[in-house]
Amino acid sequence: MLRLFFVIASASCLLAGDALAQVTLKRKYEEGTTYKTQEVQQVDQTLKLNGIAIPTKSETTIVAATTYGKRDADGNLPMETKIDSLKVNLSLQGTNVTFDSAEPDKKASNPLLEPALEQFRKLSGLVITQKMSKDNKKIVSIERSKQDVELDPEDLKQQKQQEIDMIPSDPLKIGDKWQRTIKQDLGQGQVFTFDRKFEYAGPVDEFATVPGSRKLDKVTASDASVEYSTRPNAGMGLAVKKSDLKIESSKHTYLFDREAGRIVKADNEVHITGGLSISINNMDFDGDLDLTLATHAQEVK
Repeated sequence: MLRLFFVIASASCLLAGDALAQVTLKRKYEEGTTYKTQEVQQVDQTLKLNGIAIPTKSETTIVAATTYGKRDADGNLPMETKIDSLKVNLSLQGTNVTFDSAEPDKKASNPLLEPALEQFRKLSGLVITQKMSKDNKKIVSIERSKQDVELDPEDLKQQKQQEIDMIPSDPLKIGDKWQRTIKQDLGQGQVFTFDRKFEYAGPVDEFATVPGSRKLDKVTASDASVEYSTRPNAGMGLAVKKSDLKIESSKHTYLFDREAGRIVKADNEVHITGGLSISINNMDFDGDLDLTLATHAQEVK
């Protein structure tokens, strides 16, 4: 009996310890809150179509401010995100395009590149307004301040919703795993769909070498597969006939601040290769893709 009691008592202590080790990464939306995020997007791509290589490199830096408003009579919370600054460096087959929202009217060195700069000018100062449901689980509506930008409200709504759904609302303990389908809009109707597997890695110091750094919760992820597709009536008359893409490598890290109730830092990188067949304005092309996408986002003062 004494031995049995000891086993039961030990098991109870272990279960209690597991319960204490669980955390809930709950999103918070406090009225009147404002924060800024800087996001750096990097693309390194070589696309071969019918044997012709088309190399592309770009780096885009976006600083945006998000403000939570006051809930309406239905309990919905308005949230406004404004692009404060935008910088773009693009290299396409040896041709360079640069844009800085601090000098929006600066002309391109080549007049043929002006349409590209005009798209960046439209994005500068863009305001996206969305409404969060009373239970903080669903995006009720979303609007953009400029109607002539290449951003579809439904695509934006889907993107924001998957950000909310990415981390479970249930308690987590170190080692817990889950899976999500992540869609990434590439523009002009193109979409990457990832099968992404997540894992809760536990609390970490924000800066490992700085004493007294705030504690954040770390979530890691990797991609098992990717699918390339286009929406109906995509830009340029583009359609995917066949794609055989695979993940060469991927690494995703998210740091969640429980006090703020949101992800305050995210690092994403994925390397994709493989063959594809596409149609552009009813002209067929066979090709090979070698693409590295990297995104680094963090809150800034």
